[in-house]
Amino acid sequence: MDDFILEKTDFPGLGEKYEGKVRDNYTKNGQRIIIVTDRISAFDRVVGCIPSKGQVLNEMAAFWFDKTKDIVKNHLISVPDPNVMVV
Repeated sequence: MDDFILEKTDFPGLGEKYEGKVRDNYTKNGQRIIIVTDRISAFDRVVGCIPSKGQVLNEMAAFWFDKTKDIVKNHLISVPDPNVMVV
């Protein structure tokens, strides 16, 4: 069975795109949409992909943003998809 790997995104309707080593960011109307891919980086280079890595990374971040929101404000608005964060 082949695992689905999210390596790249292409959503021009989401606004201007900035591609980092692991996350793709889209900015439009003062809102940022962060899509966490399955790319893995080491020593400042993308070295491959791990299936579901982006989903796990995004869900862990969302979990901790939610748990600490009463301690310190954060930028999280919503998590509409396991790989997506709106900030």
